[in-house]
Amino acid sequence: MSFSWNAGNFMLLGAFATSAAVFIALLLKERGFNVRVERLRLLPWMTLALLTAATLHLVGLFLRSDFTYMYVWSYSSRALPWFYKATAFWAGQDGTFLLWAVIIYASALWASERLGFTDSLARRVHIVTHLIGLFFITMTLLVSPFRSIYDLYPELPRNFIPADGNGLNPLLQDPWMAAHPPLMFIGYGAATIPFAAAIAHLWRNDPRWLRIAHPWARVSWLFLTLGIAVGGVWSYQVLGWGGFWAWDPVETSSLIPWFVVTALLHAVVQNLRKGEFPVLTPALAALSFMLVIYATFITRSGLWESIHAFGETTTGPYLALLLVNIPIVSALLVADRAVRKKTEAGGHTKALIFAFLLAQGVIVLYKAFSGGGLPSVKEVAAIFVLTGVIFPVLRGRFTGTGEPIPDAPPRSTRLFTRTNLFYLAIVTLLILGFVSFWGLSYPFLMQALREVKVSVEIDFYNMWSYPFAVLLLLTIALCMGMGIMRRTQLLLGGAAVLLMGGAAAVFGVTGSPLADFLLPPLVYGFVLALWRAGKLLKSSARKREKLKLASFYLIHAGVVMIIFGAVFNTTLTSETEVVFRFVPGEGVLSGPQEIGAGYAIELAGIDVYENYEGYLTTDILVRVYKNGRYLGEGVARTINNEKFGRVTKVYINRNLDADVYVIFQGIGGHSGGVVEVPLTVKLEPFVNLLWLGIAIISLGILPGLFIDGFSVPWRRREKEE
Repeated sequence: MSFSWNAGNFMLLGAFATSAAVFIALLLKERGFNVRVERLRLLPWMTLALLTAATLHLVGLFLRSDFTYMYVWSYSSRALPWFYKATAFWAGQDGTFLLWAVIIYASALWASERLGFTDSLARRVHIVTHLIGLFFITMTLLVSPFRSIYDLYPELPRNFIPADGNGLNPLLQDPWMAAHPPLMFIGYGAATIPFAAAIAHLWRNDPRWLRIAHPWARVSWLFLTLGIAVGGVWSYQVLGWGGFWAWDPVETSSLIPWFVVTALLHAVVQNLRKGEFPVLTPALAALSFMLVIYATFITRSGLWESIHAFGETTTGPYLALLLVNIPIVSALLVADRAVRKKTEAGGHTKALIFAFLLAQGVIVLYKAFSGGGLPSVKEVAAIFVLTGVIFPVLRGRFTGTGEPIPDAPPRSTRLFTRTNLFYLAIVTLLILGFVSFWGLSYPFLMQALREVKVSVEIDFYNMWSYPFAVLLLLTIALCMGMGIMRRTQLLLGGAAVLLMGGAAAVFGVTGSPLADFLLPPLVYGFVLALWRAGKLLKSSARKREKLKLASFYLIHAGVVMIIFGAVFNTTLTSETEVVFRFVPGEGVLSGPQEIGAGYAIELAGIDVYENYEGYLTTDILVRVYKNGRYLGEGVARTINNEKFGRVTKVYINRNLDADVYVIFQGIGGHSGGVVEVPLTVKLEPFVNLLWLGIAIISLGILPGLFIDGFSVPWRRREKEE
């Protein structure tokens, strides 16, 4: 690891020191030492302030085009517009780890201000949060964005300053991609608090953890939704292949935690209402954070080929270490709770966890003083040997008898209940997440265990996701209908839509049996969700509660719209190859050409020039008509970028029924003075229904967030008293 002693790295080290002070002080307090924890309040402020200052300093280096810093040189250039210079801050892994650390410590500051340090549950939440934060500050230091070119290339003279930077990939020079990484990392960072609260609860039973975890799980879900959606818009508008989802490894990995966080929110609701899912709920909180790290590992390890990945990096093994720790620690605590059925984790379980963490600390310190580098196989084995040595020493120092967990109230013997529907929804979401997880993990496991290269095609994801998507739609419909329809009516309606789906698949509506079968369940779920929301809004309930619950019902209607738009867009998309001919100086020889469904396009002009980076750029002006009526015009572009290859910018003419999607990849051949312009034109039906569904589910979570807020009820009562 090369390291520069400069202002940026000093800020990172200062943040590490202040966070470590909070972590150590609270750990000592939990072990019974007399520590004045109320004096720690300023330290989280200092940590966040130092990380924020480091972030602003890095943005300033980009804006000043200071190419003596390797990170700035790698992702910027003098000709780059200022907006993309600023957002290049998160173009590489160095900046994204810093961004993630800032988000974690912003949530840690919320926890310190809202929870304080005197409460035992609050202290345990702080301990886990700061431990995770320290890991990400360490990762930021390992691949510091403040490394200078002189550290990486010592042979360079100290007065050498590069004339220009490497530049930013043109595919990343887009507002949607500028927004995508921070949205994703806010979602990732927000998952820290539910995880910390769940571990604190499993360590020593405290049902208040749900009040801490619930709003942050909502925040994580909202920003994961927005991040995935914005990434889909970017793929659709920029990559030029005409799709919003391709089951790319990195985009698929981001979908997995979304499924689990969605399942977590359903479990939290039932736990808060009736005390149900007492073990499953904290297990889902731990699993969601583990999968956030897994998604990051896929992006950063370089082991998966993806247009989003950063290639082979040094941080992959460290992320793998965290990826191993989270499930082991969580599984020990969950298993302890499930087997012993005590309100507090047992002393042996606590001692084993501490022994495992201390053993890793010893190896990390050894590596730090022996020159650094990645741990060898022997050193990894030494961690487990040390765990076995330390465990007997710590075994008698931890207690955890606890009280027996009271028996749950007797459950209804009915099969068709709201609880069982929630359970079915949770299981279905987890299965959908597992399909994506297995599709990503299987090739890696085969390569590692058998040295066999295999690839999982898109058909695998579509085939295995389809039946569970149908089950999810039926579950949504049954949940929405519960309470406004009799159980018998609801079940008969479900059976009827399945029969209608079978009939539609046999007789054909769209030409795709699988899509046709989905149509009746989609309509059934959508109508029941709207009906449920409408009945609630007309009821005599309080306005705030009506708004909150109605918005949650609309979320389910939005999910139905997303499935409808995705399935029928993929099924009904058509593609046409057209060629226009023109003579330079005279104009286009051919008029509008039909592309189907009454649509036609016309080539209206061509412009060839050098863009702001000096690369040859060709623009074509395209006009779109439907049934002879002019709809609009726009530019499709191709850029011959010498560093990053040919880049295309598509033109999209948006309409209610379908988008006209024009792909231009450069001027073709010419003969006799006539030049050919080949275009690929796609008709993308129902894609706007997909975007509308995403907007609805994103907006639908906001009333609950604002109405319930982030306040912690017992802290509010303490302040009032």
